[in-house]
Amino acid sequence: MAALSNLAQHGRKNSQSIISLRCTIAHHRTVSVIVALSIASAAYAQESLKGEVVTVDKASKKIGIKLSGTVGSSDATAPTPFKAQDTRMFNVVKPGDKVSFTVEREDGVMTIKEITKE
Repeated sequence: MAALSNLAQHGRKNSQSIISLRCTIAHHRTVSVIVALSIASAAYAQESLKGEVVTVDKASKKIGIKLSGTVGSSDATAPTPFKAQDTRMFNVVKPGDKVSFTVEREDGVMTIKEITKE
């Protein structure tokens, strides 16, 4: 009878160990997902860039900038359109200006947060 009681008690310990192990694995997966999402969101947080203003389109609220210092950039490179966060930016820059600016992705659109002439 004692052997049967030990076997039942041993089975309960194994069951508790398995449950504990499953909880630990689930916790590590949750932490891993949170870390991965944090890294991904940080990658899109903000980016500082430089370039030359090519177009200023108040109607579409966009500023076209030919990026400098990027791989493959040349005189033939088309300007990249960026949404202006603030309409006052259109009073600061004009085509031909060399600028430094900070962009952030908002709803899939690269938006200029700050812009300064160099």
